[in-house]
Amino acid sequence: MVKQSEEQARLALTDPLTGAENRRGFERAYQREWSRGQRQYHVFAMVLLDLDHFKRVNDVHGHGTGDRVLKTLCRTLKSVMRPTDHIGRLGGEEFALLLPGCQPDQLRAVVERVQQAIHAMNVHNDLQQPVPMTASGSFVSITPRPHQNLELGQVIDHLDSYLYQAKRNGRDSFISAEQ
Repeated sequence: MVKQSEEQARLALTDPLTGAENRRGFERAYQREWSRGQRQYHVFAMVLLDLDHFKRVNDVHGHGTGDRVLKTLCRTLKSVMRPTDHIGRLGGEEFALLLPGCQPDQLRAVVERVQQAIHAMNVHNDLQQPVPMTASGSFVSITPRPHQNLELGQVIDHLDSYLYQAKRNGRDSFISAEQ
């Protein structure tokens, strides 16, 4: 009975298609990291990314191919991230990464590694034709302070404006959202 309850709790926090944390699961991870940061003056980083032209993948190649792209993306991200990092599927083809302890001077290199891994993804449609993918995104380092409260939604809204700037600039790029 306990095992079944634990499984139900896990499923409530996980995206069933990709295995990434869903919005609720990612929100919990963010809150834990925020609280830890306040107690220990601990820095963390967030990356927001959106697959470029994903609607076209579904329209041209079918939803089965689109699902394979999303699953492959999550496996790819996990392969270049640390076990302590979090991947959240916020909706559709939009994902967020939570990187505990990632220092500001390390963040650009992490983002470049993520972008290179996405370029190298190997996904094929039902006719075994390759479906190349790129992503656009934004990133920021966060250092929580005592008596400060920054909700996940505020961070996502901030990152979102830079993500759309990356898309307007031609896609396939990540922009720093540092202020």
